[in-house]
Amino acid sequence: MSIAPPGDLSRRRGKVEGQEQRGNALVVDAALAIANHVPVDAKLLGDMISGGLGMAIALVVVAPLTEELLFRGLILRGFMQRYGTVPAVLLSTLLFALVHVNPYQFASAITMGVFLAWLFVRTRSLWPCIIAHALFNCHLIVLPILRDTFGLQIRGYTGMPGDGPVVFQPLWFDALGLVLVGLGVWTAALLAGPYRSR
Repeated sequence: MSIAPPGDLSRRRGKVEGQEQRGNALVVDAALAIANHVPVDAKLLGDMISGGLGMAIALVVVAPLTEELLFRGLILRGFMQRYGTVPAVLLSTLLFALVHVNPYQFASAITMGVFLAWLFVRTRSLWPCIIAHALFNCHLIVLPILRDTFGLQIRGYTGMPGDGPVVFQPLWFDALGLVLVGLGVWTAALLAGPYRSR
């Protein structure tokens, strides 16, 4: 085993840093390429909602596992080491939202991306992120059951996207959503325990 002279170490360090920067740029370029070339259709969301058992498994098992491994396990963790926590959360959230190229999912993907990144930063574990992601995706399965089986009708929520003009949800429904989000974040914070910088 030989010991490399100091000049070689600095050249190697520069080479590794250059590879990291190219790798980060590659991730951003890939997400933008996907966002620009995947056709978006209102029918896509409808197909996801009524896709049967295969789609349920994809939404509640496969998507949370793969997306959390990629976005929180690889991208967020790498960005945190390189850029710090806040820029890493923002960048990984933006990539997460861009990969969900459907405009009907963009706002919820941003919200979930920030929440899941926060959850990972607090716990340093992917399991809470995977479970939260799976629970969030369950609403795509529960909604048609409530609508079709029990006749639940909430203006602007239970209709299919693209069925006509945009209809906004009632304010009571939005307020209920904010209360539930607040309770969810509070519960997650309690379960995560006190924040420890690592």
